Amino acid sequence: MELRDVKGYNVLVEIPGTEKPDEIILFVAHFDAWCVAPGLANSTEEAISPAALLELVRYFAERRPPRTAWFLFTSGHWNGLAGPREFVRWFILQRPDLLRGERIIWHVMGLDISADLPVVSLIYVGHFYQTSGRAFISTKFYWLQGAASRYEQLIKAFLNETGLPRSEGLRSAIQRLLDVARYIDLRGEPDWMWSSTMSKPYVLDTEPFVVAGMAAFTLRTSYSYRPFEGEPTSDLSYVRERFEDRVIPQLAAAVAIATGLLHEPTIGVMKSLILPTRLHPLLYWGFLDLQVQVLMYNITKGWYDTVPYAIVRIGRWSTYPFAWMFVRADHNGTALVYGVTPQGLNAWYIEAWKPINSSWMIMPAWGMRSGGPTWMTLLVPRGYTSVYVMPLQTRVLIDLYDPRLMRRTLEDPRYASANVWAGGGSWPTQFETETGITPLYQFVSSNDRVGIYLAGCSMIGNLTITLSVGGRWPVAVSSGEESVLWALDYAIGTYTIASQRYSILSAREVRRLSADIMLEYAGQHTRKAVEALRNLTWSEAYGNALAAWSYALRAYSDEVMPLYDECIHSAILISPLIFAAAFFMERILTKGEGFRAIFNIIMFEILFYLAFAFVHPAFWVVPSVLLASLALGMLVLMFIILLIFYRESKDIIAEISAKMLGRHEIIRERFSAMLMALSLSTENIKKRPMRSILTLIPLVVFAMALVSFASVSPYTAVLPAKPAVEPKIVLFDGMTVKRGFAVLGDLLDEPAYEMVKAVVGGRARVSARYVYYSPSVVNLGPYALLISKNSSVEVPVVIGLSPEGAELFLKNAIIEGSSKPFFSEDQLAIALPSTMATLLGVTIGDEVELYGMKFTVTTIFSETIMSYYNDLDGYYIQPIDSIFYGQLHGFVVPIQGFVVPLPYHWSRVAVLPSGIVKRLGGKVYAIDVIFDGKVDEGTFVEIARRIAYVVDAPCFTYREGRPQAFSKVPTYAAIGWEMLAVPFFITTLSIIVSLLGSVKERTREIFTYSSVGLSPGGAMLMFITEFSVYGVLGATFGYFTGWFFSKVMRTFGVLPSELVFNYASVAIALVALLVLASTLLAAAYPSYLASRIVTPSLERRWKVPRTPRGTLWEIPLPFRLSSEREVQAFLLYLQEYYTGAGYEKRLFRVSAEPKVDLKDKRITLNIWLYPFDAGTEQEASLYFIRERVGGWRASLSLRLLKGMTSVWIGASQYGFLDDLRKQMLLWGTLPSQERAKYIRRAYELLAASEGVMNSEQASGEREPKG
Repeated sequence: MELRDVKGYNVLVEIPGTEKPDEIILFVAHFDAWCVAPGLANSTEEAISPAALLELVRYFAERRPPRTAWFLFTSGHWNGLAGPREFVRWFILQRPDLLRGERIIWHVMGLDISADLPVVSLIYVGHFYQTSGRAFISTKFYWLQGAASRYEQLIKAFLNETGLPRSEGLRSAIQRLLDVARYIDLRGEPDWMWSSTMSKPYVLDTEPFVVAGMAAFTLRTSYSYRPFEGEPTSDLSYVRERFEDRVIPQLAAAVAIATGLLHEPTIGVMKSLILPTRLHPLLYWGFLDLQVQVLMYNITKGWYDTVPYAIVRIGRWSTYPFAWMFVRADHNGTALVYGVTPQGLNAWYIEAWKPINSSWMIMPAWGMRSGGPTWMTLLVPRGYTSVYVMPLQTRVLIDLYDPRLMRRTLEDPRYASANVWAGGGSWPTQFETETGITPLYQFVSSNDRVGIYLAGCSMIGNLTITLSVGGRWPVAVSSGEESVLWALDYAIGTYTIASQRYSILSAREVRRLSADIMLEYAGQHTRKAVEALRNLTWSEAYGNALAAWSYALRAYSDEVMPLYDECIHSAILISPLIFAAAFFMERILTKGEGFRAIFNIIMFEILFYLAFAFVHPAFWVVPSVLLASLALGMLVLMFIILLIFYRESKDIIAEISAKMLGRHEIIRERFSAMLMALSLSTENIKKRPMRSILTLIPLVVFAMALVSFASVSPYTAVLPAKPAVEPKIVLFDGMTVKRGFAVLGDLLDEPAYEMVKAVVGGRARVSARYVYYSPSVVNLGPYALLISKNSSVEVPVVIGLSPEGAELFLKNAIIEGSSKPFFSEDQLAIALPSTMATLLGVTIGDEVELYGMKFTVTTIFSETIMSYYNDLDGYYIQPIDSIFYGQLHGFVVPIQGFVVPLPYHWSRVAVLPSGIVKRLGGKVYAIDVIFDGKVDEGTFVEIARRIAYVVDAPCFTYREGRPQAFSKVPTYAAIGWEMLAVPFFITTLSIIVSLLGSVKERTREIFTYSSVGLSPGGAMLMFITEFSVYGVLGATFGYFTGWFFSKVMRTFGVLPSELVFNYASVAIALVALLVLASTLLAAAYPSYLASRIVTPSLERRWKVPRTPRGTLWEIPLPFRLSSEREVQAFLLYLQEYYTGAGYEKRLFRVSAEPKVDLKDKRITLNIWLYPFDAGTEQEASLYFIRERVGGWRASLSLRLLKGMTSVWIGASQYGFLDDLRKQMLLWGTLPSQERAKYIRRAYELLAASEGVMNSEQASGEREPKG
């Protein structure tokens, strides 16, 4: 391809006004055309507008109007509106008389007329600047809308006088569209429907004038499809045939509006609103300059070089190719772009390119000191920015779709990127194959609407490209030096890496059943694609390549790589078990103290860990065994550090709490008790080796059986189920692939259709159904006119069917015409419902016009009969009514409550050949599989399963009156578990017997421990811990023996092929839990018996010795203190508690501050008892009485102040008493230094009241005399 600089021209003709020469109306039309083959560009249709402008020049030159008329013939329309932009920048904005309003351009009117319909729309919004939805622009056209309604009467008078259009159908169309000149389309509307009545994206010559602040609009043909646009063939006969009925009415509208504007006495627009402006003060509009510097980082200099003569591309990021500006940089690498809008309107994307040869290009680059392309918003009349480029080797990547749906990004064909329906496409990342190093510079430019990407890379040689769609794992992998990559490359690359990685696992007996299925399917279709490519059958190769890619992707990202993750996770889960077992075995088998014990433990840990590393595949699949080992060691170390940190933090918090609130909480050392129980457990196992071996053997056998004979494996299954809505009457036995209601994000795509065809192969016919919603019109929704010679009707939606599909779906409803409505996918034929045919007055063989094309009516069908039939999903065959989807309808229609979307009635749906609908921009909404003859059940189900595996959409089937829906379901394949219930109970019973014997043997030992303070809970903990050790050892040795046994049995072919071993899956945690559960379950009853030995009586709770008398309750407490000073100190200790930590508890609350009388040895406080809303309050007085034998005994006096007696003597009271008893017990456990603090406080308080205290008293060393 050769790039040339071409000089364009703007031609301006002025006809001075006779009365108001300083008031100007500017008329614009372009005289260039475009073509897919640039050298063959020709278009009679494009020439209509400049020809009309020439005729206006001729007319007004002979009949000079009151106002001045400017006629601008511009070029560069298809090159980013280059001509209009240059005219605005270097003519309009350079004229001081125009800028100051000395001469005023009231309106700029553009002409863009085609031969589609005899109706024009007045519009100011195009796809170049997209200035829709901005009231500060649309208000400039309020007066024009009123004026155009007056001009409309002149146009209608002309048409009535001339009898145009002569076709009754076209006259009916004009009536339905209300006006020949649709001034209503000047309104600013939401972004997703600002194309008004237009059928596809477009740019307007008047758009640069709009953003410069002027009142500019264009007369453009309504519902303009322009079927010959961009084609190298001549459209002269097409325009000539349609000129009288379709073009002349539009020219009449242009003449009427032009003449009206030039002759209006006054124009009702504020001058200040329409003066051309470089930049509006509030950024409402502006016509700005952007200077772009193209830079390349020079590694040797450490700075940037300019890149001369690069092509700079600037745009709002649109998928419409003509909405971009192209400027060539000068010899200094600088490009100046005119017509950039301010921040209030748009943000701009800037990039630069410069071809070098067929495989290298200077292009935007991401990498060291290079940021690639730039986004820019401007706030000043001239902005500056830089684009960073590098020379990169280019690769073209085609067929880049989302392989789970084989779908590209789907967007409304009328509005392009302004209305995206479904995302798609992948994102490629490049790296060097041998080293895995990413390139220093790379870049990707994409068009995910067609699935084509251009990837640049600074590396030379063998590259691997991974493609991602937002997930963790890439969706495709391709390696090699090819410059063009397509679906087969992605399929082979992904299948190869998935197979290689899976073989590493499967060689070590780590598998997934669904991974085997996916890889088998991927291999089959890969071989078919390669064979078809060798035979030059491209369509078959393409479909099989897509299917192979999809299956390989699912095998790689859904099965194989999660299996790697599962290996790592299982290793992490099993590692603590291995470390614990090694520690217990060292304690049982060796004797050692100090450093020797530490050495023994380390050696046992290493031996067990090496055995684990040899068995478990995680150490064979990770890049470095050493790193994996260090990682697991770090995990163990981290656990120990966290445990130490937890204990230290807990001690610090307890210390701070004691300093602030006193020592009033009981500290329970559970961890120490557990360590003691653990030490005793290993000692007891060592003392009785025969009993320990007999206990351990059932556990090992049970664990070995779980590993060898039982299997739990994640599995992606395709399961049949009843559809949500069961179909009543269907048209065929077969299959339908369909998502949801088949609109917007639920649509399918062409590659998915090709893929399903490859999966089905020659066993059935595959047909796609397409849907196309007509252009959305303000307040009407999707709207198109089907025109006959007699009349016209509205068509909101059309269906596209293949010849086989049309025959299948319409066969029972045909009223007139052939049983085969279409003979090819591109035939200009149409099938009409009977109501629509009657309204049009047509029969078989008549011609009708729709979407700018003429169709022959080949079939008329009964919409009543078609309404009886359901689709295979139980819903409707016809498309859903757009009224339920504002994005389709063009505006939101309020609907009360939840409503299931309903379809269009068949009387409003026309049927076209699928190729025609596809060319219009229609999308696949369902894929049908049609069987010509009988097919056996096995083959039928296999095809349905393969389809459900290959695409993320349900496969609905109907066979012999039985509807089903096949879809993927993530589940687990469990094998052999039903046989393990008996071993589980045998193992549990054997442990119970062993434990009961152990309890009997150790009765004397338990009594000995009890005599030194062993609690019942401690006795239970001792036995439970001992058998937990058995469980850990049994699970560990069972794991190793199960692995060995399974290897032996697999070698001799004893086990079935579908059995997946558990030893490397997360299910191994289930094995360990079952073994531990069996031991703990068995240990429950013997541990209970051991606790009964320690405590013959179950009654350990202190009982209140007296009952209340009326509202008074005197309770002697089992608490005695030796001295008077200690009594006083204890009362201060209680006062501290009830004003701090004990102020509010779950069962009581202090309602009055505690008062201490040191002389009387008494503390008094008021207590609210739970439930607090019952209002039960008591006065509690604790006092001490001197005993005859010496010492002081505590008593408690409770007096009910108010509330309920039942609450006063209930559980809340016992909660208060028990809490008080605990504080008494805690006083006895306080260190002497702590008690001395309270004694000193008592001395200080007494001294303050008596004025006597010596040094010994102050130190608290002895009690003062007297």
